[in-house]
Amino acid sequence: MFQKLRSRLSNLSDSDDELKAENQTELTSKEIDFVRNTWSLLRNDIARFKFLGGELFVRFFTKYPDYQRQFKSFKDVPMDFQRNRDIRFNKKLMAHGTYVMYTIGMLVDNLERPLMMEQMLKRLARNHYRRKISLIAFDRLRNTFLEHLAEILGPKIFTKKVSIAWSKAFNYLLMEIEKNFKILESDLERSGSYYRLNSMHLAARNDLVRLQRLKESGKKKTLNVNNDCCGSSSEQNLIHQEFE
Repeated sequence: MFQKLRSRLSNLSDSDDELKAENQTELTSKEIDFVRNTWSLLRNDIARFKFLGGELFVRFFTKYPDYQRQFKSFKDVPMDFQRNRDIRFNKKLMAHGTYVMYTIGMLVDNLERPLMMEQMLKRLARNHYRRKISLIAFDRLRNTFLEHLAEILGPKIFTKKVSIAWSKAFNYLLMEIEKNFKILESDLERSGSYYRLNSMHLAARNDLVRLQRLKESGKKKTLNVNNDCCGSSSEQNLIHQEFE
């Protein structure tokens, strides 16, 4: 199976012109073949594939231990990719790794239909934005994944052109996550401004109600009105005059 795939990838590579920069997102039909052929090879090795996500995160957390602390489920689990790969059997780590592999699989299956990925990536961005996972973390995970593929498949299969094709596929994913992060940030800013403004209006209204009750009861009391809610001292005087 390895020999057949190697031959097919070699034929595709020979007929390719120099690929464009790795920071692009649009894949050619041959680049889609590169991605799908290598992904099929990984997925067909069922015994290893089920641990692929867990192994990826062991490698990732070994390289970037600060990110591990952001995952409560396994933040205290010792990680060492070279000395203790058996940590991949950790159930919670495997569960998260499996979810990542499922997301990558969806990306691979829909390379010609990016709109199919929008809702999934929107949910993915929302979940990670809430946990304050940055776009840099996703970029580093992408690079770690490519390193992992290079080690598993070897240089004869995971060539430079195959690596570039995978990078471009991931670039689309990163672009969508960044877009959703910006939307979430904008929504948060708007909602924060709304709640601050609404709070000011509510406090001012409550002060007016209290003033009205004082007027009706005939009691002579002075109500200190909060400057932040009701404006300057001249504006406060206007409120008092309204009820005199």
